[in-house]
Amino acid sequence: MEVKVIKDKTYELFDFCSPNQVVREESSRFFDSKLIEGWIGIGVFEEKELKAMAQVVPLEKSLLALEGEDLYMLNCYWVKPGEEGKGYGKALMEKILEITRDRKGVVAWGAEGWMPPSFFEKYGFEFLENWDNAKLFLKKYTPDAYVKIINTGFKPLKGEGKVIVEAVYSPQCPYIVANYEEAISKALEFSPQVLVLKHIILNREQALEFGSENFYIDGESLFFGPIEINKLETILKEKVENLKTSGC
Repeated sequence: MEVKVIKDKTYELFDFCSPNQVVREESSRFFDSKLIEGWIGIGVFEEKELKAMAQVVPLEKSLLALEGEDLYMLNCYWVKPGEEGKGYGKALMEKILEITRDRKGVVAWGAEGWMPPSFFEKYGFEFLENWDNAKLFLKKYTPDAYVKIINTGFKPLKGEGKVIVEAVYSPQCPYIVANYEEAISKALEFSPQVLVLKHIILNREQALEFGSENFYIDGESLFFGPIEINKLETILKEKVENLKTSGC
């Protein structure tokens, strides 16, 4: 087993998390452009095959609406499906905790089924508060470490005579990019009753304008992590039917 900190070309980091070649190349190029800002990729390899990966970035350079002093943000933490329980996740976390000691702590977020909270708690991450449909955690290296959610003031639109779908996301995760684009395509099938808006976050300023990645339907955040396409279709069908019933 080899654990590599990748600070150069990150294409190999997006192996199993990329549903297709297009989003893999897009995300790796985007991540490479952020290396100058201190973004770090970490991969666990077995016989040169990627088994687990993580993204760690300085919080002040992250694309999340969070505030804290001298912290890292654990953007992504993923063990290849089918490779759980083989020590890859442990090796990955141990490397993260090793290389982040030059700051006051590490922030993480998670939810059941997607970066599960129990895993972070196992390694001493403290639960702070609920964050939309997720949970916010902090691993403190110093007593004065803190993080708080920034209220960006962004208010997703609520429909009047239409169902409004609003997607806020960045290119940093190829799996989410492909998933959100599939969800957007599904929503567009209900046009003209459904209006779709996209906000692509490319920098910190846009993150503080639109908030963190999210998928809204009529102003509500109904998902965390990947969108369940079948569930999305059911929700949109019901909402469109309600519009027809109300005469809109």
